[in-house]
Amino acid sequence: MSFGEIECFLKRVEQPSLYAYLQLSKDADASAVVAVLKARRQWAQGQQCNPRHRDEAVWLIRNLRRVLAALTQQRAAYDASLARAQRKRTIAHVAHFIETMGVSAETLPIIRCYGAGAGLDTVCIEGLIARARSVPAYSSVA
Repeated sequence: MSFGEIECFLKRVEQPSLYAYLQLSKDADASAVVAVLKARRQWAQGQQCNPRHRDEAVWLIRNLRRVLAALTQQRAAYDASLARAQRKRTIAHVAHFIETMGVSAETLPIIRCYGAGAGLDTVCIEGLIARARSVPAYSSVA
């Protein structure tokens, strides 16, 4: 299942996940999820006329079942999608770091250490280094 609509909503409300948005622990059981969603729905019903929270409230009311499913029946798939998104952000961050540092004999140990510290495995780090080496450096032509 795709969680794209949930991801778009979370970007609008500036939250990284449903867990953060609902202030739920990642190991919350289904009854805790239901209780939190019930309270959040009550909040949303009261905010529909508030211009500041209207879009958020309406989206939540309309998508309550989708959110409940993501955090209960489809939790493993939702958690996997969060992990994939985090890995993608980490790879982009380390790739930018490599681009900024440049690849040289002096920077290779720093890059490898930085990539490992970000949680990437050696194969991924070496792939990013290889990709950076294959991209020609920017040069200004006068």
